[in-house]
Amino acid sequence: MNTDSSKRLRDRFREETQAAILASAESIFSRNGLHAASMNEIARDAGIAVGTLYNHFKDREAILTALLDARRTELVEQMDRVLEESKDQSFKVQLQAFLAALFQHMQAHWQFFVILVQGEHGSDRHALVSVSKPKATLKEVYFRLETLVKHGVKRKELRPKCADLLPVAMMGMIRAVWVRQIYDGEAKAIDQVDALVDLILSGAAVK
Repeated sequence: MNTDSSKRLRDRFREETQAAILASAESIFSRNGLHAASMNEIARDAGIAVGTLYNHFKDREAILTALLDARRTELVEQMDRVLEESKDQSFKVQLQAFLAALFQHMQAHWQFFVILVQGEHGSDRHALVSVSKPKATLKEVYFRLETLVKHGVKRKELRPKCADLLPVAMMGMIRAVWVRQIYDGEAKAIDQVDALVDLILSGAAVK
């Protein structure tokens, strides 16, 4: 095996190991909380030695930071792809596609969003406040909601006077729908897309 092939193999193995670590951390953090989760537990769940875990991440905060970065990158890529694909569509169609992509990501990584809710309302609040990454993720969503609203106003499908408040209102609705799923475990957020779009448009659509 030549040197380039060996390097590619090592890089791929390292990436796969890190992905397994982050998936395990997501599960352990959401179940036990940030303070109770241990490096030993994360390593055991990932199926690797503790020493190997420390070769990749120096501590729990480093794992959390990497997890937040990875999930935000995935979400941003997904949101931007949907917005680009639907850029010539009506505001309603684009909003439906955007919310579906957002809730699908949340569904795929529900444990990660449980961690954020724990940080806001539970004993881990200060641990999360010390990390700016959660706020950065929420800002990415909010900025794209602003873009959506501008699109709707430009197409004369939304009233201009709604432009400032509507992204804030949509952000609150999105969060409320998702938090309800976390708390009661019943209606899935992804199943609420059409109802949420109708709720938004009933107060914002051009009469």
